[in-house]
Amino acid sequence: FGSGPPLPLPPHAQSNDSSTDSLSKKKLRKAHNSAKRRLHVQQTRDRWRQNERELQVASDTRAWEKIFEHTQNWEDAKRRGIVTQLCFRGIPPAVRRRAWGAMIGNPLMVTH
Repeated sequence: FGSGPPLPLPPHAQSNDSSTDSLSKKKLRKAHNSAKRRLHVQQTRDRWRQNERELQVASDTRAWEKIFEHTQNWEDAKRRGIVTQLCFRGIPPAVRRRAWGAMIGNPLMVTH
């Protein structure tokens, strides 16, 4: 512990071992494959959700159309809470104009 200049550090042992290189390549490949697999799973899940949503909208559209067939269906659906349930799921664009007109009580479909 003298007061002179610091002693140099011993040289860093450089490994030219090919097994270390192949091990790190395997780890990188495994990480890359894992990331690809996660991405594929996420994309598949997204496609499935989109398909489920499209099926739900089609089903809801049919339900709204059935309700609109007769005035009695509309009154019965309102009384049983079906209209409320369908509204909370979202009104499909194909029936939105008729649904809003029926819900606000605009039988003549007056817009102004």
